[in-house]
Amino acid sequence: SSLRKRGYEVRAVLSPSVPNLIGPAAFEAITGQRAITTLWGGGHESEMDHLAATKWADHFVFVPASANLLAKLAHGIADDAIGTFAIAFNKRPYIIAPAMNPEMWRNAAVQENVATLRRRGHRFVGPVVGETACGDNGLGRMAPVEWVEQALIEQIENWEPLPDLAGERILISGGPT
Repeated sequence: SSLRKRGYEVRAVLSPSVPNLIGPAAFEAITGQRAITTLWGGGHESEMDHLAATKWADHFVFVPASANLLAKLAHGIADDAIGTFAIAFNKRPYIIAPAMNPEMWRNAAVQENVATLRRRGHRFVGPVVGETACGDNGLGRMAPVEWVEQALIEQIENWEPLPDLAGERILISGGPT
C-alpha cells in the first residue's frame, strides 16, 4: 500500500498456498488490481495472465520467498502462475525477501539455490535474525517490509533503460543453433 501511495502501480501474483492464509481479495484491495492466482483465465483478452503481467511489469519482487520458491526460481520450475511469471520475466533482476525456519535457511540445498540466484544478479533482502512464524528464533525471519520497499525503490531509481536504437543499422546472424 505504501508503494501505491508513492504513485506506483502494483499487481500481485499469488502462489497456490497463499489462499490458505489470506484471500486474493485482500491483495486486490491493497493493490487496486485483480490478483493473479492461476495461469488460466483472466483479465487480458486472448492473452494468458502470466504473459500479460510480464509485459506490464518493470520489476518483480518475491516477498516472502519460501525455500520451495527459491528452489523453483533457481531451477526454472514453472508449475504455477508465479513460477511461470518468473520464467517469462527477463527485464531485470528480481528482489527476493526470504522467510523460513532457521534450520531450513541453513540447509545446504537452500544455500546453493541462494548462491545460484545471486550469481544471476538477483538481490536478496534478508533474512534477519528473529522469531519466525513457527516460533523458532534465528536467521530466517523475513526482513522488514520497509527494507524490501527501499531495495525496490533503489532498483527503480538506478534503472537505466536500454538505449534507443532508432536509426541504427544492425546486422544479426542467424543459424541452426
